[in-house]
Amino acid sequence: MSLVAEPQIPGRGTTAPPSLEDIRLDALSHREWRVIDTRLPEHDAPCVLGFIERCGNRYETLVLGRGVRRYSFPSLAEAKRHFAR
Repeated sequence: MSLVAEPQIPGRGTTAPPSLEDIRLDALSHREWRVIDTRLPEHDAPCVLGFIERCGNRYETLVLGRGVRRYSFPSLAEAKRHFAR
């Protein structure tokens, strides 16, 4: 059995994806949130994992990283959970 090192997340300064407890939602308005990885310093741009916006009865996520990806979820809790991989 060989051990393979977990790949480093580009620009994140950490190897492990954030847990649900590591993620904080900062309200930008009554329907928009910034998704923060609390393991990283707040003044560092890589702490921003993405954004969540309520669109009708859905929650749209904008995930930052290598490129930008969008997803849609039926609840804010599920949208937040998506950032904890």
